[in-house]
Amino acid sequence: MPTQAALRALLDRIFHDGIVTPEEREELASLRGGLPPSVVEKEFHAFLVQKWGEAMKDDVLTAVEVSLLARIVQELELDHARLPLQARHVLSRHG
Repeated sequence: MPTQAALRALLDRIFHDGIVTPEEREELASLRGGLPPSVVEKEFHAFLVQKWGEAMKDDVLTAVEVSLLARIVQELELDHARLPLQARHVLSRHG
């Protein structure tokens, strides 16, 4: 049975290099389908908040970091309304 820890580990692995392969998408869909939607949403949001914090640690947001954040939002189909306010602002200019 899938676990939150397995989902978090998969997210870390998928987005480590900024490239999401078809196999990784398939693995994510499979794991996502085995967990309650509320757990998946919570983990996805926590992952994005973590990555936002990492990107903003030095108070400089690079193009690579913006691209990765946009990729995370797109791949995980995150609701823009739930993003941190600054992230929403930055990503609205990215697309």
